[in-house]
Amino acid sequence: MLNRISQLTKLYLKSSFSNTTDTGSKKKKITYILLYAFLFVYLACFTGFLSYEMINVLLPLRQEAVFIGLLLLVNIFLTFFETIISSMNVLYFAKDNEYILPMPIKAIEIVSAKINNLLIYAYATELLFGLIPFIIYGVLTAASWYFYLFSLLVLIILPIFPVLLASLIMMILMAFTKAIKNKSLIQILGIIVVFVFTFAISTFSSSSTNIETAEMLAMLFQANGLVNALRGYFPTLGFAIDALCKTNFLDALIALVILIAMSVALYFIFVIFCQKLYFRGVVGCLYSSSGTSKKKINVKTAYRRSGVAKSYILKEFKILFRKTTFLTQSALPSIIVPVMMCLVFYFSLGRSLDESGLGMAVISTFMQDQEYWTIILCVILAVSMFDSMYVYTGITSISRDGENAVFMKYIPVSFAWQCVYKSVPNFALLILSEVFVVILCLMLQVPVVLIVLACLIFIPYSIIHSLISIILDLRKPKLHWSNEYQVVKNNMRIFLIMVIALLSMIITLLPLFISTVSVYYVAGILFIFYLIIAIILIYYVFKKDFALSKNIY
Repeated sequence: MLNRISQLTKLYLKSSFSNTTDTGSKKKKITYILLYAFLFVYLACFTGFLSYEMINVLLPLRQEAVFIGLLLLVNIFLTFFETIISSMNVLYFAKDNEYILPMPIKAIEIVSAKINNLLIYAYATELLFGLIPFIIYGVLTAASWYFYLFSLLVLIILPIFPVLLASLIMMILMAFTKAIKNKSLIQILGIIVVFVFTFAISTFSSSSTNIETAEMLAMLFQANGLVNALRGYFPTLGFAIDALCKTNFLDALIALVILIAMSVALYFIFVIFCQKLYFRGVVGCLYSSSGTSKKKINVKTAYRRSGVAKSYILKEFKILFRKTTFLTQSALPSIIVPVMMCLVFYFSLGRSLDESGLGMAVISTFMQDQEYWTIILCVILAVSMFDSMYVYTGITSISRDGENAVFMKYIPVSFAWQCVYKSVPNFALLILSEVFVVILCLMLQVPVVLIVLACLIFIPYSIIHSLISIILDLRKPKLHWSNEYQVVKNNMRIFLIMVIALLSMIITLLPLFISTVSVYYVAGILFIFYLIIAIILIYYVFKKDFALSKNIY
C-alpha cells in the first residue's frame, strides 16, 4: 500500500507541474532553471536579511525565542492559506480524478496521495520562510547541534495539522452542500467560509491571549517571556516552540516526540475517517454538470451597438469573473490581504491601544507632527506596493484566453490598444486594494493631504504594474493548458511581479535615509519618477504594437 501511495503522489505531482516542466528545447529548460534559481536566491536573501535584522533587535532584549514563535506561526498560516487556495483544485477539480477514480485503487491510497501532494506544496514554501530563517537564528544565537536537527523535523511535521484542517473544511463544504453541481459557486463559497473561519480564529485567539500592560512589561524583562503569549494561537504551536526553545535536551526531545505523535496520529485518523466524506464530494463534482444554465438570448439587448473599448474591457471582466479559478487565484488575494489588514487592526491593535490607556490620541498626535510626514507617506506607499504583489490579473491576461488568444491578431483592433484594454482589470484591482489602504489610513487618523499624495503617486505605479504584467505575459504566454488552475498556480512569472513590487518598495523607502527632505519634495520626485516610467512603457507598447504578438500562436 505504501508503494501505491508513493506512486500516486509522484503521479499527482507530475500532473500538477507538467505545464511548468514541459518547456520545450534544452535551451529553454536551462533558461527556466536559471530564472527559478535567481528568484529563489533573491527571495532567500530578502528573507534572510529580514530574519537577521529581527533577531539582532530581539537579542539585547533577551526575547530571541519570540522570533521562533512568530516564524512558526507565520508558516502555519501561510500553509493554511496556501492549502485553502490549492486544495479545491488538487482534491476535486484536478483532471486526473477522471482517470484515477475508476481504477482498482483503494480510497485510503487516493486520499493519502492527495494530502501528500498538498504537504509537498507546503514544504516548498517552508524552504524559504522556515529553513533559511532557522539557520540564521542558529548561527546568531550559537545554538546547539540538536537545534538544527529538531528544526528540520519540526518543519517536516508542522504543516500536517494546518493542511488537514484546511482539507477537512473543504471536504465538509463539498460533501454537504446542495449546490455541488455549481463549481463556481462552491469555490467562491469555500473561499468566503474559510476567510470568515480564519478571521474568527484569529480574533478569538487575540482576545483569549489578551495581556495587560503590566504583564507585558514583566514578560519583557523575563528571558524569552513574550514567546509564551504566542502559544494559544494554534494547537501544535506550543509543542513546536518547546522543541526548539527548551535549553534542556530531554525537555526539547519530549516536546518534539509529542508533536510528532500528535501530528502523525491526526494524519492517519484523517485519511481513515475522511474517505467517504471525500468521495461523496469528488464523485458528485466529477459526474455533475458545471452549473451553467442556458439562458434565452434577448436579441434586442444582446446585439446593441457599443464602443470597442467598453466591449473589450467588459469581455475581460467577464472572463475573470465567470471562470472561478481565475477569480479565486488572481483577483481574490488582492482583496483579501488589504481587508485582513483593516480587520486585524480594528479588532486587535485598535482594541489593545484602547485597553492600554493610550487610545488613539498618541497615534493622532504622531500623525499630525509634520516632522514624521515623510516617513508616514513612504510607509503608506510601501504597504500599497506590498498589496500589489497579490494582484495577478495582468500577468495572466493573455494566458487566460488560452488558444483563443490567437484571435487578437486577426480582429480589426490595434494590438497595442488590446493590451491597454486587457490591463484595465489589473489596474482596477490595484485601485481597489488602494481603497482599503485608504480606509486603514483613515482608521489611523492619517492627515488627508498625505492620503491624497499617496494616491496620486500610486496611480502611475498601477499603470506600470499593469503594463509590465501584460508585457511579461506576452513574452511567454501559457496558451495550451488543460485546466484553468495551471494558468496561475504553475505560472512562475508571478514571482517577477513580486520582485517588481519589492524593488518599488525599496525605491519608495529610500527617502527615509534623508531625514531633512520635505514631504512635498519627496512626493513630487516619486510621482515624476513613476510617471516617467509609465509614459515610457505606454510608448513602448504602442511603438512595438503588433510585434508584441509574435509569441501568440
